[in-house]
Amino acid sequence: MKMNLKWFLVFSLLVTVVCFSCKEEPIIPPSPQTKLTLSVEDISCTEVWLNLKLENISLPIDVKLNKNNSTIRLIDLIYSADTTIYIDSLLPNQANTFQIISLSAIDGIMSNELQVTTLDITNSNFSMELIELNWPSHADDVWIFSENNIWVVGDIYDSSGTEYNIMQWDGINWKGKGRVFNSSGIYSICAIDTNIIYFASGIVLKYKNGIFTWEDFSNISLPNGQSVEKIWGSSENNVYGVGPKGTIVHYNGTEWRKIEFDQQWDIIDITGNPETGIAYAVASSQSGNSPIIKIQNNSAEIIFDGFLNQPIIQYFSASELKGKIYLAGVSQVWSFDETTKEIKELYNCFPRVIDIKKTYSSKTNDIYFAGNEGNEGRIIHFNGYNFNVINTVANHFLTNGIHSIDNSTIVVGLLDVNSFVLKLKRN
Repeated sequence: MKMNLKWFLVFSLLVTVVCFSCKEEPIIPPSPQTKLTLSVEDISCTEVWLNLKLENISLPIDVKLNKNNSTIRLIDLIYSADTTIYIDSLLPNQANTFQIISLSAIDGIMSNELQVTTLDITNSNFSMELIELNWPSHADDVWIFSENNIWVVGDIYDSSGTEYNIMQWDGINWKGKGRVFNSSGIYSICAIDTNIIYFASGIVLKYKNGIFTWEDFSNISLPNGQSVEKIWGSSENNVYGVGPKGTIVHYNGTEWRKIEFDQQWDIIDITGNPETGIAYAVASSQSGNSPIIKIQNNSAEIIFDGFLNQPIIQYFSASELKGKIYLAGVSQVWSFDETTKEIKELYNCFPRVIDIKKTYSSKTNDIYFAGNEGNEGRIIHFNGYNFNVINTVANHFLTNGIHSIDNSTIVVGLLDVNSFVLKLKRN
């Protein structure tokens, strides 16, 4: 009996040991991995926009930005774990390596190393072809879809003396499009694509899939002196027209509406951000003021006035590209940052007096400014790093419109008493 009790106690002890040794330990979830991720948002010849994302890192945090293993900036990240970092004063076509390193409680955490090569400059060497239009034509604006599809608007006569408001180059001939929609001409053109095109001619004319129709302005009142003379749109459902005496109209996809604005302003040009759909216009007044107007949905507001700047600046044309508005006036070019509202002079050729009337930007290393120096035409080309003044093949030259695609640029305007089309082809 004692033996049986002994073995029973031994067996019980073994079972207890096994049970305790097999007991599962509580599962402890792993700590979230802290991470800094650096990526490229955009690149120009001299600038880089980087994006920094933080994962599982509490704000605020201090970090440093290294370029090629040397610290170039200290950054305080306070409010956002998703930040854009802007770097300028770089050289064209050069590779640089960027990295973010934490300086806070989690010292030593580093982002990925990111190699970024800036864009190369573009060639400013162009061949030119000048085409004089038949008198008494006047060409007011232009849009190029390709070398073989160019639309010129105004009041234009073909070789037979037939009057049109629109002429199209098809790669072989200039042909009239449609009919005479307005005896005063068409002032401005903006294309959404090759099948949807808008024209400013006092009110708005639309071309869609081969058919021209006047837009419905029946619910809009344009008092004496107001008219739509410039037009821009980001889509068929977001189109803006502007003109003298504070004229601003907007199409929202359903109807055209007028946006009331101070009639002291003659709005002389319009551009916009195709990604946000926000339009920006420049205007002038008898007092010499030169505001930038932000137009969004059914509102318009002045966000900058060059007359209040020191020194005073005046601009007559604008072209938006990637968050910046390129502005041009007499002998000067500026860029205006849509986010920071800061303006920066990019070019100044004084004492030369080049009256820049038109601006077009398609790429950050391919921007055009057209005007005249005295009676001689001038095209100023920005290749991403330098501004180059190009003498045109004509005297008594006045620019009305400019547009560019790839290696082809078209300028239209007045040559003595005749209008012209100037084709520039990059060599």
